[in-house]
Amino acid sequence: MGASARAISALVLWENLVVVLLGAVVGIGGSVGVAEVLSRTSFGGMAGGFNQIQPLVALGTLGLTVLAGAMLSVLPAKRASKQDIMDVLSS
Repeated sequence: MGASARAISALVLWENLVVVLLGAVVGIGGSVGVAEVLSRTSFGGMAGGFNQIQPLVALGTLGLTVLAGAMLSVLPAKRASKQDIMDVLSS
């Protein structure tokens, strides 16, 4: 009766990855905003400027963030799958 250990692990991993993806998207969006603001200031005239975010760098950052989040989610997922549900609900 109830969810299997594998289903609980998958649920915890999925929830953590959703949070990681949302954080990565917000972070990349924020960096685009900061780059836009900096390009309109005196820093925009510096060599190279701040006026563009390179898509390959943004995708690489997103991929690395998701990979790190997935790796760091394994331990909590394993822990959650080994806990007795009655102990968790009674505390």
